[in-house]
Amino acid sequence: MLKTILAAALLGLILSAHSHAAERPNILFILADDLGYGDVSCYNDRAKVPTPNLDRLAREGMRSTDAHSPATVCTPSRYSLMTGQMAFRVPNGGTVFEGVGGPSLIAAGRLTLPAMLRAKSYATACVGKWHVGLTFFDKDGQPIRTNGVEAVRRVDFSRRIEGGPLDHGFDRFFGTACCPATDFLYAFIDGDRIPVPPTRMLDKSKLPKHPYAFDNRAGLIATDYDLEELDMVFLKKSREFLEQHTKSHPEKPFFLLHSMNAVHLPSFASKQFQGSTKAGPHGDFIHELDHIVGELMNTLERLGLANKTVVMFSSDNGPETTSIVHMRADYDHDGARPWRGMKRDQWEGGHRVPFLVRWPGQVKPGTTSAQLTSLTDVMVAVGPNMFYTVTLPCTLWFLDKGKAASPCKTPSPQPSPTGRGSAAAELLSPTGRRAGDEGSPPTYRDVPGLCKAAKIEEIAANGWSLNPGRYVGVAAGEAVSDEDFKEQLETLNE
Repeated sequence: MLKTILAAALLGLILSAHSHAAERPNILFILADDLGYGDVSCYNDRAKVPTPNLDRLAREGMRSTDAHSPATVCTPSRYSLMTGQMAFRVPNGGTVFEGVGGPSLIAAGRLTLPAMLRAKSYATACVGKWHVGLTFFDKDGQPIRTNGVEAVRRVDFSRRIEGGPLDHGFDRFFGTACCPATDFLYAFIDGDRIPVPPTRMLDKSKLPKHPYAFDNRAGLIATDYDLEELDMVFLKKSREFLEQHTKSHPEKPFFLLHSMNAVHLPSFASKQFQGSTKAGPHGDFIHELDHIVGELMNTLERLGLANKTVVMFSSDNGPETTSIVHMRADYDHDGARPWRGMKRDQWEGGHRVPFLVRWPGQVKPGTTSAQLTSLTDVMVAVGPNMFYTVTLPCTLWFLDKGKAASPCKTPSPQPSPTGRGSAAAELLSPTGRRAGDEGSPPTYRDVPGLCKAAKIEEIAANGWSLNPGRYVGVAAGEAVSDEDFKEQLETLNE
């Protein structure tokens, strides 16, 4: 059995990558939208909205106090979560998609978190907001690259949608192309098609009117699409996946990404939650989000999955400007507290986010981690047999097509070219800090003796990660391509 550290940077959570699929943990990742650090009461003792289920998740697991979204807006953060790569490294990486805009930011054939897990016999499902780009086609089969309502009218909804979750590692998808409650397209995607296409313009006169309701675009809407019940629909679909999977494939581990609409503006909480708090419509929306987290945890317990499932919770960026301004003024609630800034800002409030992890029997309950981490690290942290940790200095084994050659030593800690610690430590750090120029791919020639892969059995695991494709050390002057490294890992894992 291989035991690895879920990055000192990713909460010190211990994941065991077992040799048999049935022994691997299930993974439920709940991703909130625009939920701030101070919106959760276990992070903010002055929060005006109680979040008992998130607080329970923290009590039963680990709470990170220095976790960050890869960007301060939706699309690039989600790209980085899915690929383990910062979005600025790809063309148009700062794009925030709308309507039927695309194509996908994820290049065809690129390894993704769900594809990596599916290759290890995981069932994979995504429910909710995708927002990493799709390609819709018109009646002539031409891809639509414009945006707005007229672009939606041009879509041939009988054609397959390309570049979506099913093309990037998910077996199943139910959700939306972009922001569920503010878009030019209001319709559910089931798999790679829209079964109930939009037929009319959204009638805003029937929607709630309050200061948190203005971020709501005029768009085409389907007859089965209710903007006030979106997250309850997503909850229903995630429950159905868990129940069906448990019944049909109890021996197979799963990865479920539950990607919420809440609490992105407009704050249209489900009718059952409207007026449920003393913090107005946005407070009600936070309450609904917390309720859904609790319902997902309850479903795991009811199905006997809780002890076999890693539950992770985080947000794609900090709280929206409008919600921050009004919640501070109207209810003395600061969704970014104690940080300066908000969504779209480079200040901490724009990207420091809640991050909670629970795994009964593996993660010590009620613990806190102050280690720096990012959603970009999740792909490495949950990858069976693909996450390596080392102690500096240590012995690494040079890998040549799966065969361990003579060992070499990492250097003792030495001054870093960037002044942030030892160069070796920066190369191995899962936080994204590297030796060399921050604006270009790192070079490893300044740190002789590092090897490009390691046999995990030969390494004392103690907190530093070798991140496949990004932080793998190489011998002086050598380079490692993604394909070479994947081949090496596949050989190791046979």
